[in-house]
Amino acid sequence: MYEVRDVGVVGAGLAGLYASKTLLREGYSVDIFEEHRAVGIPKHCTGLISSYTLYLLGKPAIKSVVNAFDRYELLFINHKGDKPYRVTLQFRERVYLVDRVNLEKKLYEEVVAQGGRFFLKTHINRVIALHGKYRVSSNGRAYGPYDVVVIAEGAKRVLVRKHSLCPNVTNAIGFQAMVKLREGLADVPYIFISSNISRYFFGWLVPYAGREYLVGVMDSNSRATEVFTKLLSLLRKLLSHNITRIREFFGGYIPLNKLCIGGSNRVIGVGDAISPVKPFTGGGIYGVVESVNSLSDALKLLREYGESTELAYIYGRILSQRLKRLASHHAVKGIVDLVGGFSTLGVIARLLRIKGYCVKYYDDMLRLGKPLLTS
Repeated sequence: MYEVRDVGVVGAGLAGLYASKTLLREGYSVDIFEEHRAVGIPKHCTGLISSYTLYLLGKPAIKSVVNAFDRYELLFINHKGDKPYRVTLQFRERVYLVDRVNLEKKLYEEVVAQGGRFFLKTHINRVIALHGKYRVSSNGRAYGPYDVVVIAEGAKRVLVRKHSLCPNVTNAIGFQAMVKLREGLADVPYIFISSNISRYFFGWLVPYAGREYLVGVMDSNSRATEVFTKLLSLLRKLLSHNITRIREFFGGYIPLNKLCIGGSNRVIGVGDAISPVKPFTGGGIYGVVESVNSLSDALKLLREYGESTELAYIYGRILSQRLKRLASHHAVKGIVDLVGGFSTLGVIARLLRIKGYCVKYYDDMLRLGKPLLTS
């Protein structure tokens, strides 16, 4: 039987912070390494989550809620200049918008209060196995030893590739802007689907607070500058007459490939590092929560029954079971891309006169109720 006591966590984004909080609560000693000068940077996520994910994240997430929605409006825009075709997605559960930066800061405060040790401005570039333990290295300086190393480095996935946890890395790029409008719009997120924006993905406008809105675009097979240009074009077309201020631009990589193996021996990846992202929405917070909780369950089983070499295997099995629906999502998304992307779905919806769907679970967009048809 192998006893895990000391854990090193690489990355203090949402995945690293939630993993640290969970492990500290269960009695482990945790060191957290972050390459930036503070948590909450860089900002790159919209922050839409289900009530299920909100509940699991707990008080830090609940205190970070800035808005909530019961539906999305999909606007399919064609090349001919026709009026956009609208399809409503009505959710059975509410979808919450959280301030991602505030959420990470509150998690940071909880981790510090529970005894977690932070090493800021410390870029970890190696994980070294030594005498049955692990050390992490930053520019030649070693930290540790640790019984387990958790890699939560996000979508860039440098260490994950070094340790062959996710050898085939594919990313999309998402850019967003926080804009303030002269006149407020309906308090509902709009999803803009057009091949001019992105063949495989979409743009969005999400009400934030007051008259502020998050406007963004996600695309694959494009360089960052091209996606940024598309975002500026979207802002001009939709809101140029209404914008009073653009407060900030932000963005980053979004994992696209299927869920990776998850771990190698006792080096374990969580969150975006292993790509547990919902392929239809690009949402990754749900995957962060499920991957960390899978690691927690695997460590409990290891403590009771297992040997040290079994952690990655146990974790991979639990994680695959928790996120088994993601495989179906990737398969369906592949078919959608093959037939021409989301714009083709708009053509089909228009032909069938579909005006909406009831969505049972925000975290599983394939579980749709019967379509609502126009009369």
